[in-house]
Amino acid sequence: MAEEACKNHTKVMLVKTVHKALNVLLSHLPVEEKINPVNGQKQKGRLERQEREDVAQDTAG
Repeated sequence: MAEEACKNHTKVMLVKTVHKALNVLLSHLPVEEKINPVNGQKQKGRLERQEREDVAQDTAG
């Protein structure tokens, strides 16, 4: 019984660790500069999801 609880706890901790790691990686995604058409200033914004997927496919294939 205690062994089973220990295994479950280990799985939960592993999932939490992976989630933290993913969040860190996502926060370091490349940021592209966009020029705001209203005031002409550069803005930094994350790449759109479709663009990220395209890049992932390009690098994979």
